[in-house]
Formats: sequence, C-alpha cells, structure tokens
Amino acid sequence: MSHLRGTRRGFTLVELLVVIAIIGVLIALLLPAVQQAREAARRMQCTNNMKQMGLAVHNFHDTYNGLPPSVSYQWGHTTWSFLLPYLEQGALYDQMDIRIWPEADDSSQGVTNNRAVFAQEGAKNITPYMCPSRPKRESGKSVAGMTFGAYDYTILAYSETRTGWDEFSFWINLDDQSQALRMARTTPGAWPLAISGWSPRDTFSRVTDGLSNTAIFSEKHVPVSKIGKCCSSANGETDGFFFFNGPWEDREVMAAGPVKNRPLARGPQHVVTDVVAPGNPTVGSWHSGVVNFLLTDGSVRGLPLTVDQTALHNLVRCNDGQVVTLP
Repeated sequence: MSHLRGTRRGFTLVELLVVIAIIGVLIALLLPAVQQAREAARRMQCTNNMKQMGLAVHNFHDTYNGLPPSVSYQWGHTTWSFLLPYLEQGALYDQMDIRIWPEADDSSQGVTNNRAVFAQEGAKNITPYMCPSRPKRESGKSVAGMTFGAYDYTILAYSETRTGWDEFSFWINLDDQSQALRMARTTPGAWPLAISGWSPRDTFSRVTDGLSNTAIFSEKHVPVSKIGKCCSSANGETDGFFFFNGPWEDREVMAAGPVKNRPLARGPQHVVTDVVAPGNPTVGSWHSGVVNFLLTDGSVRGLPLTVDQTALHNLVRCNDGQVVTLP
C-alpha cells in the first residue's frame, strides 16, 4: 500500500519581505501612540505631584494659620523646605534648622551642619518635586561647591517695579510683591546668618482675587542644556536646587519664577543664556504644548504655551481685582 508524502511550501523571499514591511508599518503606526500614552501618564503624574503640593499648602495653613513663606529670610529656606513634613518627608525636615542659613556649617557658632543634611541621599529626588517628563538628576553643584537636591517646579512671583536679580528676590520690597506667597515674619538671631524665630506673614485672606483664580506654583523652565546646572549671578544657568534662595550675589539656587513680561517657554529646546535678562521665560515644561500651574485652592490647570501675557499676570497677582480669563 503506497502512501503519498505531502509537500510543504515555504515562504518565498518576496513574501518574507512583504511580511517584514507590514511589521515595520505596524511598528511605525503604533510607536507614536505608545509614546503619546507614556507622556500622557507622565503628565498625569506631574499633575498629581502638584496636587500633593497643593494639599501640603493647605495642611500647612491649617497647622500654622498662615501660608507657607516663599523664603524664611534673606539667606533662608524656601517654601520647598517648609512643605516637607506634609509630603511624607518629616524625617528630613526634622534634621534641618529652618532658622539657619542652609549653607551654614560653623561649629564655633554652634550652628547645625545643614550642608551634611542636604548632601544625603534622602534630600535628593523627592518625588513630588520631580516631573517625570524630565531626565532624572540627583543633585547639582553650586558655584560655592554645595550640593542640593534638584526640583522641577517654581514659586511664582510678580513685582511691579523690580528688575534684574531683584526681580527674583523674595525679601526686597515686600509691598511691591503681588504674588500670594511672601517672606516669613522673623525675629533676628544672634548669629548674622540666622533668625531666632519665624511665623507666616500672610493667610488665605490675602488672596482676595479668589483661591481658584490665583496660581502659586508652576513648572519651571529648564532647557536641555541646563539640566543639573545650578544658577548663579556668574554663570547664567537656569536650573536650581530647592532648599536655598540666596541673595543676588550668591545665587546658588533659584526658587522664584517671576512672570512679568516673561512668556512661557516654548519647550525644552527653548535656549535661555541669561535667565535674568528681561523677557526671558522662567516658566515652562517638558510636556507638549502645555505647562501645569497649581492654583491656591489646590487644583491644577494646564495652560497652553500661547496663553496671553495679561492673563498670566492676572493669574499670579493675588489681590489686584482683575478678572482672570484663561483659555
């Protein structure tokens, strides 16, 4: 009895090339969608970070009956330090001394070694302060050789008359500052670079334009070339590290994001060689076409890069009586 052996036909070269081409087309079609989905998730995480900061602001207000200071005093800690206990960073906060210059390291004066606190791993990459759309960076060195944890957000500022480095200084002419967060009230200390006590300067009642109509934080603009490079009066960098808001001649870090006549950055490729120069942006993001802003009520609003300059001014000024019209 005879059996017929079946024959198996293989792929021809042409058929194989067609299959490869189809796979290539599918990958080309799917890859952008995957990238967009990933960026959407990163932007959502950025929004959640800012919502955590908004909740921290309200918890701080409940605890101290006042808004967190933009800076403790001229040489002092910024809002980012004050909010740490409300962002599950109480252990780190307890190691700091808010009353003392963050760079202080003077055992002869009995000063806490703040430098060692800021240099430890726990002071770097604090999740709520890091936007996942940007490259991860643990720290950066200032012109004085200090190392601080990086951050991706800025404390919004608005001054009617100040220019240059003074525009970035939270302690100069408080009456000229229209943003919600201002420098703390302080009691002078015995040491030149310290205070003996502090208290909030303002409460939510300062925000007469309405908590939902006033922004306090936003994403800060850091071009690709400036990532991890601290700002100083000498180097013109735009990245900064969050504990310290030093005076203009010792600007190792930059916490303030003034917005007067400064449009939003066009994206991470928007080069800024001198952030202090008039018209250069301090606010921007690595999200496509949008920048996140935290409003005083704790909500987050994404604004397009084309937002009107007047609308941006009105959004940051907390008590000017102007109506905020946003796209």
